[in-house]
Amino acid sequence: MIVDRIERLETYFRRHAAVEQIVRFLKTLSPQTAEKEYEISGKEVFARVMSYDTVPRTEGKVEAHEAYADIQATITGSEVIEWCPRQGLVSKTPYDPENDVEFFQIPARMSCSIRNVPGMFSLFFPEDAHMPKIADGDSPGHVKKAVVKVRAAILEALLK
Repeated sequence: MIVDRIERLETYFRRHAAVEQIVRFLKTLSPQTAEKEYEISGKEVFARVMSYDTVPRTEGKVEAHEAYADIQATITGSEVIEWCPRQGLVSKTPYDPENDVEFFQIPARMSCSIRNVPGMFSLFFPEDAHMPKIADGDSPGHVKKAVVKVRAAILEALLK
């Protein structure tokens, strides 16, 4: 897992066209960005822009992926994303290869909480279980965000 400001994303990876395309895409996001899927580099790198209302922790869903890493960047609003290692979690629904997701039972405690706000990104690798969509505070809020899906093997090969 990596959490940082969007303008620092490139510092974690060797220079590569895919990383440059991701950063360029993230810098174009605004509240007016249409909610849809965006092709960045074919099926290797693409993004989904979405919005939703956050929920209490008890209604969250712990997820992890195998084929893709997630780069989650909030455009408007704020949310908490909880993180913990995938290893040792109890599966709630088996891995779905078509949607590249497995859901897990919520453990009593996750390892850390991230407050995702505009200008920041959270990057989750396949070994990183994460629970997005959690209310930042006592009341639910509305979030618009982009999730960039990057073929995990590509991203891991580019780590410095």
